[in-house]
Amino acid sequence: MIRRRYPKTELFGFDISDQTLTTARAKLGQRVLLANGDACRFIPVATFGEEIFDNTVLSYSLSRIPD
Repeated sequence: MIRRRYPKTELFGFDISDQTLTTARAKLGQRVLLANGDACRFIPVATFGEEIFDNTVLSYSLSRIPD
């Protein structure tokens, strides 16, 4: 949905679950750069080579990250 509205946007995805990433890769292909990792220890430069992101979308994350 984001890609359709903003076709020139670079998209990145991040998840701790290998199964979730496998499903995402099958659905999204090369359109999104995906990485495995723990959101509590996320280092953008190490993971994606980016220091900052213009926008962030969280889906189902906040209920899964410990306080």
